[in-house]
Amino acid sequence: MAKLNFIVPIRHPDNVRDKTAQWRMLSETIASIAAQDGQGWQAIIVANNGVVLPPLPDGVVAKRVDFPKNDHHERGARDNEAFWDAVRLDKGRRVAAALESINNDDFVMVVDDDDFISRRLAAFVAERTPDSGWYINQGYKWRTGARMLFKTNRFHVVCGTSLIVRAGCFNYKARNESVDAIRELGSHHLIRERLRDEGRPLSPIPFAGAVYRIGHRNAHSSTRDPLAPKRKLRARMRSYWRKLTIPRPLTTRMRREFFGGNHPLAGTGISNGPRS
Repeated sequence: MAKLNFIVPIRHPDNVRDKTAQWRMLSETIASIAAQDGQGWQAIIVANNGVVLPPLPDGVVAKRVDFPKNDHHERGARDNEAFWDAVRLDKGRRVAAALESINNDDFVMVVDDDDFISRRLAAFVAERTPDSGWYINQGYKWRTGARMLFKTNRFHVVCGTSLIVRAGCFNYKARNESVDAIRELGSHHLIRERLRDEGRPLSPIPFAGAVYRIGHRNAHSSTRDPLAPKRKLRARMRSYWRKLTIPRPLTTRMRREFFGGNHPLAGTGISNGPRS
């Protein structure tokens, strides 16, 4: 049975605007991951030495690294493509550090440290063995503390927490840490597009698979990664916004599926910051 490995890359502390908020949101993301129904999973939190992490439940481990900060973390200092390339390389090398301990036949899902995932994912993966993996087409956008979510059927276009890929598809180890391989690990567009072009595309997951948290100080940017072909960008945006029109209430079932069901309103019941 293939194992599902969740990789959560944590930025260098000098690239975080609000460390207390990051700690709180990471706590909530970990609670979401740890609520998986299936048993065949593990989570690897990749963080620099000295970064204070929340308590880690069973199945969640820390991988410590000593990577430098991303000097081009903020938008505006460089052109848009150069900014995103720096972000992808920084994120990619953190994902690569976790991949070192993962079997090529197992599956990988990169989870941003402020997002949430469906508790059904591990069980879904355990019951199926596709060649490449899946992408999350259906998902939600949510703002901390809100009692409503917005559903989208283009989730994989806008959120990095959207792919489940067989580890061997990255060819990372065979490519000996090349820049292109690391860049691919830091993008949710490049691997999906490459596998499609090679004739082994990812399949859509047939249910809403994740929640994209928006509108907080630590978010990288409200602008999409420009890797999507420019000629398709306007059509995708029109399609996306047409579908992002119906709010959905944050029900008890939703809290249980995505937020671990630990508190009355997701995002407001976790401890406020790092423990000394």
